[in-house]
Amino acid sequence: AQGDYEGAQAQFQRVADQYPQSEFAAEARYRAAECLQQLGSHAAAAAAFEAFASGHPEHPLTRDAYLRAAEARFASQQYKESVPLF
Repeated sequence: AQGDYEGAQAQFQRVADQYPQSEFAAEARYRAAECLQQLGSHAAAAAAFEAFASGHPEHPLTRDAYLRAAEARFASQQYKESVPLF
């Protein structure tokens, strides 16, 4: 169903967890973090984006992951923690 971020997050996380060596695992982690952000779980999203970025420093989405982590930290009123991520 369109807008089923909870279901999508679970599926992306399952792919990342069950197939960590897959070519799709890294992007699945990133998309799972996006879903958390859409669900309003900003602290969890920030942690997931930061874990993605630190685990995949050369991935094309890493810079965006840091920015999304900063936005999520800011949205969860963790202002001090968001500054170094911007």
